[in-house]
Amino acid sequence: MTQERAVKTRAALIAGAAREFANYGYAASSVNRILDTTGCTKGAMYFHFASKQELAEAVLDAAATVYSTIATRWATEVDVHPLDAIAGLVDDAATAFSDEPALRAEARLSLEPEFIDRRPTLAWEEAAVQLAAEADELECLRNGFTAEKFGRVLAVSLAGHRLLAHIVPVGVTASVRSGYTESLDTVVAAAATKTAPTRHLVYAREQLSSSLD
Repeated sequence: MTQERAVKTRAALIAGAAREFANYGYAASSVNRILDTTGCTKGAMYFHFASKQELAEAVLDAAATVYSTIATRWATEVDVHPLDAIAGLVDDAATAFSDEPALRAEARLSLEPEFIDRRPTLAWEEAAVQLAAEADELECLRNGFTAEKFGRVLAVSLAGHRLLAHIVPVGVTASVRSGYTESLDTVVAAAATKTAPTRHLVYAREQLSSSLD
């Protein structure tokens, strides 16, 4: 197998496995079904991965790369208020959940005991805390609402929406996007000071107010 072909085969297997795990979860996923949908041979698979678990680990690595790319983009954005950057961070994550099977697979694999120590969202979570800390330095967070608390509450809320999407799978990607937006609006409206000069904050407060009316 040439190097170029090997790279393409490995990528195809990871993509196929991501779709399989996203649709069926880890235990119910079938290696044979992955091979059928990708057109790869069993020999080609075992050339790259010794087991289904190794293949799942590669899918989680792919998810971590997506989250890391999103995190880097917004954590290094210098011309955007940090609270607006957090809004971009969340919006990009919602888009990626829709577009990237690896992220939907991660949401299911993260519940399995084999992968309990994996945390592909870590770079994304750290970026959210970093941006919240920058907002705090600008005196845009209320007293007692630390950057760590902001990041933790937001991350847990978003994880809940990913979990619910697989428990109630109708309109999965649409429900995750709306859930992400709702969680972000609620956390920002609760955490930010009234004078925080951010475009997203005005929208968040309007949305929260209308939902309570």
